[in-house]
This record gives sequence, structure tokens and C-alpha cells, in this order.
Amino acid sequence: MSRVRDMVDAFALMTVVPVPDFGAHKPTSRLSAWFPWVGLFIGSVVLGLFVILNAASVALGDGEFLTRAAWPLATLVVAISAVLTRFLHWDGLADLGDAWWGGATKARRLQIMADSHVGAFGVATVVLVAVTQVACVSTLLTHGGFGIALFAAPVFARMAATFGSWLGTPARPGGLGASVMGSPGVTEIAIATLGLGIAAAFMGYEHGVAGWVWSGCAFVVAAAVPHICAQRVGGVTGDVLGASVLVSETIVLFAAAMVVSW
Repeated sequence: MSRVRDMVDAFALMTVVPVPDFGAHKPTSRLSAWFPWVGLFIGSVVLGLFVILNAASVALGDGEFLTRAAWPLATLVVAISAVLTRFLHWDGLADLGDAWWGGATKARRLQIMADSHVGAFGVATVVLVAVTQVACVSTLLTHGGFGIALFAAPVFARMAATFGSWLGTPARPGGLGASVMGSPGVTEIAIATLGLGIAAAFMGYEHGVAGWVWSGCAFVVAAAVPHICAQRVGGVTGDVLGASVLVSETIVLFAAAMVVSW
């Protein structure tokens, strides 16, 4: 029952999905193991959308619809992902952007991140990441191949939040980041690994060696990004975890887009 509650709590924390209420309790580090599964859910929604659209276009005798409408559909993908996650990660990205460029010391950056207002640095960071993601998704739709990365990328990206929770140290006591941090047990590692394994298996089945190589690189990115973000502000916060998700997702999508464009 506790594992089910952990999974439900992870979805309640990171998505807009209505979930059962198990009563008042605090989030724990066990939630982090389920973050890749949240990515599986988001990736499945995106993949399902394109399967339906592609089937409809073929049925109507227009098999090139996805290619012609790549840019608006790419915008739709990024928007759906943001809405499904309550813009939680985007909020963290904006706060980290303000702190990253606007603070001279770690203490000052933490202070900036704690401010609910969004400054010019945060806005610019969000816009750049959003435009990059839209461009990458559009490229994947236009060129074909590696499209399954739209399913796998959200999984590896949310593993970045898992790594940040497992391997990082809290930047401040209390707060969302500290509440989900802690060393994982064998069960938590198995849960997260299975989620990643599903995404990697899809990539490997669809693209062979290239898919497995991409998955390995995505794993490394997920491990490195939260560490880099945390170094800048002196530890892990909820904003760092959220920003790590989007930065990791953008990097792996960019890699996939470059592969199909080569």
C-alpha cells in the first residue's frame, strides 16, 4: 500500500492528474523513484496524440499532414506537456534563470529563487528553452525517424529530478526539494530503473544501436544536469529539480533532432 501511495503522491506532485487522497502526509524520498513513470505517462500522451493524428491523416488520404503541420503540432506538444505538469517545471526554470544570471553569490541566488516574482533573466530563459523544444520537436516530425524520442525524452528528463533527489544535498532546510530528497533503497532503484528500461527498450527496438546510444547519453545528461544546477546555488531545491527536468529534456531532444538532420 505504501508503494501505491508513493506512486500516487508522485503523480499528484508532478501532474494535474486527479488522484485518490490517502490523507494528510508529507512527501518522502520514495516519491523520487516514480518520477520516470510520470515521464512515461506524459510521453504516452504525446505518442498517443501523434498515433491518432497520423491514423486520421492516412485515413483521409493525407499521409503528409504531420510533416506539413510540424511547427504548430510541435507547439502543441510543448504546451500539452506544460499543462499536464501544471507548469511546475517551467516555474522552477524561470526562478533558476533569474538566480543563475542575477546573483553574484550562492546566498544571493537562493534569495532570488525564493522570490515569487519573475525577472527578465527568468523570462528569457523560459522563452529560449520553449523555442528550442518547439524547434526540436518540429524537426523530429519533419524529418521522420527518432520520433519515438518524443515518448522517451520525458522519461529520462524526469530521471534528472530523481538523481537530484537521490544524490544531491538540500540547499535549505524545509521546502519541496528537501522533502523528496534521500538515499534510495533497492526497491526505489528497481522502480526507477524499470521506468527507464521501458523508454530505452522502445528506443532500442525502433532505432537499434542508435537508440541505445541515445538512451545512454540521455542517462548521463539526466545525472549531470541537476548536479550542475545545484552547484550554482549551493544545493538542491524544488526549483533546481524542476529546471533540471526541462534542461535535460531540451538537451536530449536537441540531440535527437541533430541525429535526424545529419
